Amino acid sequence: MEVTNPDDALVLGVMRTVRAKEPTASLVTLDVAGLSEQATVSSIDRVLKNVNLSVPPQLSDTEYVERRGVLHISRIVPDYLIDQAEKSNTYDAEAVVALDTLHYQKVSKEEIPLPGGCAEVDIYAASLNFKDLAIAMGLSQANEHLPGLEGGGIIRRLGQNTDSLKVGQRVVVSRKSSFANNLQSPVEAIYLLPDDMPYETTNAQKGQSVLIHSAAGCVGIAAIQLCKYHGTEIFATVGTEEKRNFLIQTFALASDHIFTSRSIAFESDLMKTTHGRGVDVVLDSLSSDLPDASWRCIADNGTFFEIGKKDMADRNNLSMEPFCRNASYRPIDMSLDSVPLSTIARLLSQTFSLIEQGHVKPIQPRTKFSFKDIGDAFRYMRSGNHIEKIVITDGEDRNVKILAGFIMHRQETHTNLYTSRFGHQKYH
Repeated sequence: MEVTNPDDALVLGVMRTVRAKEPTASLVTLDVAGLSEQATVSSIDRVLKNVNLSVPPQLSDTEYVERRGVLHISRIVPDYLIDQAEKSNTYDAEAVVALDTLHYQKVSKEEIPLPGGCAEVDIYAASLNFKDLAIAMGLSQANEHLPGLEGGGIIRRLGQNTDSLKVGQRVVVSRKSSFANNLQSPVEAIYLLPDDMPYETTNAQKGQSVLIHSAAGCVGIAAIQLCKYHGTEIFATVGTEEKRNFLIQTFALASDHIFTSRSIAFESDLMKTTHGRGVDVVLDSLSSDLPDASWRCIADNGTFFEIGKKDMADRNNLSMEPFCRNASYRPIDMSLDSVPLSTIARLLSQTFSLIEQGHVKPIQPRTKFSFKDIGDAFRYMRSGNHIEKIVITDGEDRNVKILAGFIMHRQETHTNLYTSRFGHQKYH
């Protein structure tokens, strides 16, 4: 801006002081260059018209500058998108070397219309799984650093083409990054939660046999229920005597069908019990040399389902011998973006149909941790001593530490002012 006499700025300072003391006063300044009488008269006329408008003083412009016939105003427009973006927080495990480095992070997520076919859900509870622990410990793929694969909550907003859902409905979401205050998801990955169910709540066929590793965990408990529903013979491994007793008392599994998961001794015990035949299905989550022993236990035409992550991440070798017996090996990771949404929708529908019909029940028991104590939940899971399902839920203490994120919306046609809320003040 061209300035002929800097001392004239004293007038602006005085007028600003008076307005600060008397907010209701209508005091306006006009700085004219005086190079053109016509431009000066025109500027005065426009300013007087604006002053005469019925606009509250706190909402009107009070400082005008005329230069070369153009009238300029000084105006600061707040960027509400920054405040909206700060409402969205997620749990981050990027560059993790220890569980103590896990943290919540503000993410840049503007309050903009949702894409068609998507909904935004306020998360009230989220499930903690072994893959989350693998991500936190750096055992998963390099680009995976947002744990949380499923959660439950209430629909907050809906995009277009979402007629099957309504704002305020209780739902479950099968989507990454569920350790967050809200989550956007395609409707295919959302399923309505039955009114009487809390938020924290395979190919086996009748006559076949299944080996379920870590059977006292949440996946193992769910698998046992499905196998019982299908009339499948169940073999299981556990790590402690307490877990062994849990399976016997809760699911009436035969004691000679439960083996140790701490060593490859289960291989010889299983093959002896099945008279050398092995099992039709293996659900594996072990690591080291234990998956190899399980692979050798697969029966002719059997299927091996791998849900563990470490051996795949380490690119370990796999024996080809079972393939000669028409066995198949299938890693499963439903959190991958490549999984078709139609598959997720079908599995959610089948799962809740089984629950609603009473064929399977939500995982019990459950241990709850608040979002504030999510680090303790990870450490508890890492100990390997738990039997129950671990759930991260919205507890009474809502004081969660969150690392601030710098979110900038810069407009090239404006002068941008970033205030001390970001730790410093700077113009662009």
